[in-house]
Amino acid sequence: MQKLFVKGNDVWVITNNGINKVSLNDQKTQVETFEFTNALLKDDVNSLYIDDDYAYFATNNGLVYFSINKIKTINEPPKVFVSSIINNKIKLGINAANHTLDPSDNNISFYYSAIDFQNRNIVYRYRLKSDANWTETKNRRLEFSSLEPGDYVFEISAKTNNSDWSSPTKVNFILKSHFWQTPWFLIITFLLACFIFYKVAVFVTKRRKNKEQEQLLLKNKILMLEQRALQAMMNPHFVFNVMNSIQHYINTKDTTSANKILTGFARLIRKNLEICTKSFITLEEEIEYLELYLSLEKKRFGGKLNYTITLNKAIDKEETLIPSMLLQPYIENAIWHGIMPKEEGGKIDIHIDLRGSEHLLIQIIDDGIGIDNSLRDKKGHHVSKGMDLTRERINLLNRVEVNPIQMDIKQNGNSGTFVSIAIPLKW
Repeated sequence: MQKLFVKGNDVWVITNNGINKVSLNDQKTQVETFEFTNALLKDDVNSLYIDDDYAYFATNNGLVYFSINKIKTINEPPKVFVSSIINNKIKLGINAANHTLDPSDNNISFYYSAIDFQNRNIVYRYRLKSDANWTETKNRRLEFSSLEPGDYVFEISAKTNNSDWSSPTKVNFILKSHFWQTPWFLIITFLLACFIFYKVAVFVTKRRKNKEQEQLLLKNKILMLEQRALQAMMNPHFVFNVMNSIQHYINTKDTTSANKILTGFARLIRKNLEICTKSFITLEEEIEYLELYLSLEKKRFGGKLNYTITLNKAIDKEETLIPSMLLQPYIENAIWHGIMPKEEGGKIDIHIDLRGSEHLLIQIIDDGIGIDNSLRDKKGHHVSKGMDLTRERINLLNRVEVNPIQMDIKQNGNSGTFVSIAIPLKW
């Protein structure tokens, strides 16, 4: 601001951009601009004086005056003209009623201008949707990029500081959708997804039923193996030898020894009948059964067979479950094929301990001739039915249950056999 002159309710202001008249009253404040009136086109007004009829302006080129009573306020807004439309470096027709653009041509620029011979301070506003908010700008170029497919109406209007907004100039254009954005494609995709989901659901359901049926068959097979294992445990040779021992003691009139063997044999048979109907038994039942079996074998062989059973005191043998008829075949094999071939006999050590917090570790260690030596020295082809049935049963259990049983059998050095069985604590 260079100069200020007050005349009644009017304030005249000289600026570098022209002359403004501010009319002050109780209802409304009006601003009039005189920047393009005759010699006032030059920004060189130095001073001014206003009386009742005329306005006087001192410029570098002389004195300029005009009648203030004849000044008419310019309220007509400037009209906006769109001069150019550029779409991906291609110029579009200005007079076209509508423009249809390909999906890849989603960048568009508008060039426009407004004519006002009395004011250079023009403000524009624009929008792309009829229900969108207006955005104001002073630029005469707008660029829109990465537009979404749809129908657009570019509207642009202008105003000066003493006019209202002009009626918007409109440009209609349509940005087509990609084929994957069309309703038909979405419907087909939805139907295809539903079909795939149906097929997957049918496949999963069928697979689950097949798996359940397979597990049922496996469990039935395990029951059959358990019955066969029971029969294998009551080895005919073992029964025949026990009966011969009883007969020997009777013939020698050693009724005490005969009664002891007969009582132990009866208890062993009864124990077999108790556990044959169970897939899992407690560790306490298993230890009781092994004690019966080993004590009976020791009575038959005397000092030629010795054994020990050690149990970690931290194990709750009344609550810990293991598969029934699991250990006896390996102990029997250690006696008959490991210790009995030795003239001086031998010893079996059974250690029951914990391995971590998830497994029960059972180790069967004998000082017999060793499994490798036994297999090498065997004449003919002999198969331990009890061990084969137990091994097959363990494989089936590992397929049905989540936690597998881990087993390792090897010769313990030059002689002796080491059997390690890791049984999950949770079934």
